[in-house]
Amino acid sequence: MVIGTLICLSAAPALSQQKFKYSFKTPPGVSKYTQQHVLDVGDAAGHQIRIGELHTKFADQAPEYDGVKVVETWGRLMSDYTNGNGRLVPYTVLHMANGDKIYHRGEGVSGTSDAHTEGEYWYEK
Repeated sequence: MVIGTLICLSAAPALSQQKFKYSFKTPPGVSKYTQQHVLDVGDAAGHQIRIGELHTKFADQAPEYDGVKVVETWGRLMSDYTNGNGRLVPYTVLHMANGDKIYHRGEGVSGTSDAHTEGEYWYEK
């Protein structure tokens, strides 16, 4: 799965006014859907809504936050697509190498050359 540019808004108290731009492309073969359910909407050809769970286990190429690597992520998502293009809403838990967790809630578009997700991140130590 390729993730485009992410705009991060930190919700941590000390950093609540700071914005960080973050971008990372997930290497091929490290993510897999553990479950997903797709429903045809029926109003137009190819229009579907979906919920799913995506697990990503990083090896050598992993994103970092403040110098700490992400070990794995568990994402739950909702999407509203027509022929693979449309809106998505992910909720993701990032498990860090030091045991911390980062939580993400976002909104984005997928299936286009402008695929991206924008959202908020908050931390648990």
